[in-house]
Amino acid sequence: MKSLVNGRFVVAVLAIACLTTVLLTVIPIWSGSPSAGEYDQWLDWNDDGKINMIDISRAAKAFGTNGTSVSKASLVYDSGWLDLRNETGETYTITHNLNDTELQVDARDNGPGWNRTYGGANNDEAYALVQTNDGGYALAGRTRSFGSGFDDTLWLVKTDAAGNMMWNQTYGGTNNDVAGALVQTTDGGYALAGLTSSFGTGLADFWLIKTDAAGNTQWNQTYGGTTNDVAHALVQTTDGGYALAGYTYSSGAGSSDSWLVKTDAAGNMMWNQTYGGTSGDEAYALVRTVDGGYALAGTTSSFGAGFDDFWLVRTDDSGNVFGVESGLAWVDSSANTVTLCRGATYTYWNYVRVRLWKPR
Repeated sequence: MKSLVNGRFVVAVLAIACLTTVLLTVIPIWSGSPSAGEYDQWLDWNDDGKINMIDISRAAKAFGTNGTSVSKASLVYDSGWLDLRNETGETYTITHNLNDTELQVDARDNGPGWNRTYGGANNDEAYALVQTNDGGYALAGRTRSFGSGFDDTLWLVKTDAAGNMMWNQTYGGTNNDVAGALVQTTDGGYALAGLTSSFGTGLADFWLIKTDAAGNTQWNQTYGGTTNDVAHALVQTTDGGYALAGYTYSSGAGSSDSWLVKTDAAGNMMWNQTYGGTSGDEAYALVRTVDGGYALAGTTSSFGAGFDDFWLVRTDDSGNVFGVESGLAWVDSSANTVTLCRGATYTYWNYVRVRLWKPR
């Protein structure tokens, strides 16, 4: 029994020593490498932010555990992160001029992650993001660090592919102006939707801003009534116009209703539709459907099982909700029955008369 325990102990020690040797052999450690306790991404094989036995076992599996151990390697060349997006299916040669055929090569994929901050000394918040045609990004939201007033100013920031700011623009007046949605338009410019308290007719209005590729304003339009109307979603439509969705307190059936506004290419309103009941109903997302209609998602307090429920509204290309939501639908019949579905939104259908006719 004692010899068996000793044998297992020896095997365990040898296994640990072997794996430790593999780690030191196959992973290059350069001079000036991190001190004890510091994180080193080159040693992190599974990119979990930690260096542990999982990384050692990954190295052993990749390179094996046989062979003669060697001393630690020192870094003699570092290419930096290379952009190979345009080299798909092609070879890519790196010239290092070291005149050495006994080098250990460690190539890492996926490129480096990064993060960037943009702003000043006060509150700056982004609410919308798109990746742009050049591989960079555009962010939109609100800023209190820059702009013309003491309240929120709508802010658009354009970056390159590495997140470095290329330019930024502010839009607004002396009151609150905030972007909630952003698209890059077909002409390479931008369209932003949100709210404005600086312009328009109400406490807050839908606000649509069209810019060129450098963020310079080409035109802007407001939509709304005398109270609060806030846009949260935006799409450019196939006719070159725009559709905005959010909520309105100025019109509709309840305290707030979901509101869909369709414009032409110059931002002139073509039509609008409200959706909701007697309580609060708000849209926060919008997509154009494959048949040319619209789908809105948000929250409803007028319908559903809870105080606030997820709400999905499906419309045709003019914003009309399909029968089960707003009207009356004949959904089934048999020799002895007729089945109707009464819509949820309009009281017009509270009382229904059905008459059946038989051809002679």
